[in-house]
Amino acid sequence: MTRDADKMARRVEVRDARLVDADRIAEVHVASWQVAYRGLLPDPMLARMLEQLLERQEFQRHILETLGDRQRFLVAEADGVVIGFVHLGPTRDADSPDQGEIYAIYLDPAWYRRGVGRELFFRATQHLRDFGFRTAMLWVLRENDRARRFYESCGWRTDGGEKEERRELATLHEVRYVMSLD
Repeated sequence: MTRDADKMARRVEVRDARLVDADRIAEVHVASWQVAYRGLLPDPMLARMLEQLLERQEFQRHILETLGDRQRFLVAEADGVVIGFVHLGPTRDADSPDQGEIYAIYLDPAWYRRGVGRELFFRATQHLRDFGFRTAMLWVLRENDRARRFYESCGWRTDGGEKEERRELATLHEVRYVMSLD
């Protein structure tokens, strides 16, 4: 990490998300998808995300208003601006009812490779431990090699689980990663 990047990373605060953060969370989500999934998903699908920004903002507000008992939604903030987020809680998979799950983790592309994503990821796994989960899982786009290398560098491994999520313009092929929290 360069000195300038190190200085920027030190200004980052990780905190619980607030309802007022919903609009910026949606903006980060869209920006991250448009960069991270370029070439992996159809361009019209990525362009449509920006067109649906208002719907995504409303969706984020709904998530923040309805967080469950063992759920957390954290944001990374730099100089008062949300630059990343992670959402976590009990798994949604019927075959793994006692696991925790990282539902989503996204970072503003301008903040890639500065340690912010790793800090969000560390905090998320710590919260899952605090909630009493002994294992955790997440789903990632099969073709997303960069994200998969990141998860593997954090100690996560695939467990053979796969699923397809059909969207209007594409089918997402995802693989499951797991990690022991003990």
